[in-house]
Formats: sequence, C-alpha cells, structure tokens
Amino acid sequence: SLTNDSVVVFGLLPEPLELYREPKAGLPHLQRSQMTFFGLQDHIAVVESNDEARLRLLPSDGDASWGPAARLEVVAPGVGCRRVGCLAGAAQAEVVGVCCLERGLVLIEGPLGAPRRVVFDTGEETPDGVALSPDGSLVAATVGEELYVWRAVAPDVATRLHVGLPEDSVAPALGFSRDGALLALDRDSRLLVYRV
Repeated sequence: SLTNDSVVVFGLLPEPLELYREPKAGLPHLQRSQMTFFGLQDHIAVVESNDEARLRLLPSDGDASWGPAARLEVVAPGVGCRRVGCLAGAAQAEVVGVCCLERGLVLIEGPLGAPRRVVFDTGEETPDGVALSPDGSLVAATVGEELYVWRAVAPDVATRLHVGLPEDSVAPALGFSRDGALLALDRDSRLLVYRV
C-alpha cells in the first residue's frame, strides 16, 4: 500500500510494517505502478525520484523483513531515461522493468547486485504501462493504441498488436498469469486476455 510519504506492507502480519518514512518534500506523491515487489524473496523497488530516474531498492531476507535501502539509477545506454513513468517486477526473478517518459523501456536484471540493463525500443512514443512475466522472460508494454510483447533475451524483436485503445484513455493495468501463459490488459473498462 502506498501513502503520501511511506511504504506500508499489509499481509499476515498483525500490524502493517512501515519500512521507511520520508518528509513529503523528499519523496514525491506515489501513484499506481510506482512500486513493485520482485524476486522470490519479495524485494521491493520504489520510484524514489521520477525526475531523476532513480529507484530505491529494499532487499528482503524472505521473512517479512527488509534490509537497508539501496539506490539505483535507471540510466541505460541508448535511452536517455531521465524520468520514470511506470514500474513492474518479476515475481520469481530479480528483474525490474521501468518505463522511461522520454521513450522506451529499461529492463534491469539483478538490480541488487551487479545490475545489467537491457533497452526495449518503443519508437518515438512513451510506454504507459508495463508488466513482466513471473520468471522475467517476457516483457509487455502498452504504447498508445499498441500492445508490445518481447522475449527478454530478444529486445530487438517485438510482437505488436493494435488493440484500438484511444490515446487519451487512462493508463492501463497489465498483468501476466502465474504461469506466464496469459496476459491481461484492462483499460477504459475493457478487459482483454491474450495467450502468449
């Protein structure tokens, strides 16, 4: 759950666990798709600064406790990612996907160790939604009226589908099924499910 100035985790814990609290000036108001869990141990990535394309990473020990935060710049060769638009994590892999407001996506593999960045080109348009399959092998993004799907190992080859969604619609919700075989897209009261 996100509040104006903190990240709170709810679950089977008797009380929510507050991981950090920042003064309102230090952490911008967070919106949907601005934080995500990733990896088998439920690490957390939060957009720390939209304007500086920086993430705050909270490593987990897998037992509902998180260690000291680390910071990670999103910058990648070939993409001038100066501002972050959306964020997604892979549930079973240490992989995070970031939408760059200038254009393109950056997939960050191993963000807590020696991060490797892979760039996915979306042409001149900005992605407005991103999802990763649970194992991190597939990347999906919506860009205007198009849905892109890539294999993470082949960022130059995208499957593009025209889904006919108006460009002025609200940001989409994208999500893969637990086995990565289905991709759901919800936008403007339309729910579309694709077999991938």
